[in-house]
Amino acid sequence: MIQQEVEAIVRQFEDEYAAAFWRKDAKTLSDLLTGEATLLSEWGDVMQGRAKIERMLANVFPNMPNNLKLVNTPVHSRAIAEDVIISHGVSHKIGDWGAGEEKLSYTRVLVRQGGEWQLAATQIAPSSSMPDPRTSRAAEESG
Repeated sequence: MIQQEVEAIVRQFEDEYAAAFWRKDAKTLSDLLTGEATLLSEWGDVMQGRAKIERMLANVFPNMPNNLKLVNTPVHSRAIAEDVIISHGVSHKIGDWGAGEEKLSYTRVLVRQGGEWQLAATQIAPSSSMPDPRTSRAAEESG
């Protein structure tokens, strides 16, 4: 699989994922998952199985503000097999929910099953509260 094809698959998946999130559509979002998908949330809990993840989303979505948007930006993706893609990216949750904009990182494993790309595993992580040592060092050296 060529890299442009990988990037197009990932972009399409992320667009569908974000659109379902915006609509607070737990069913459509969970349909993007394999039956045994695993999710490691930004709070550190692990959920396995499409049905369990769909129930969690159905419980969470009503408590989220209506204007909350999710913008997923893939940073690096690569096919590790003909039917498996690993993708890393950044999510921005934007909206009026008291926390302002929230930036999260994610890693996803997409697999092709029955001709469709589905999410087999994802890890979502909040940004570190520690200063970025790359930025701190550059500032010290230039100052």
